[in-house]
Amino acid sequence: MKRTSIYNYIDYRKYLREVQEQIKAQKPEFTVRYIAEKAGYKSPGHITWIFQGKRNIPGKQIEKFASIFELKKKETEYFTALV
Repeated sequence: MKRTSIYNYIDYRKYLREVQEQIKAQKPEFTVRYIAEKAGYKSPGHITWIFQGKRNIPGKQIEKFASIFELKKKETEYFTALV
């Protein structure tokens, strides 16, 4: 599956929302709850708040999100700069 390039975004939240939907279309288990579990959050609501701009991704979690969304090294660097 070819997904949208992170380099097309200046808003990491929009990227996360849109790519989550793209992945979920191929892998129905890739829900907000799944992302929350992989990121170590007890509540999927926290991921929703990040997507909505009500919370930020803590610095120590950036790598975790990059891993969940399968970003390569350069993409992770760009994602980190966006966050």
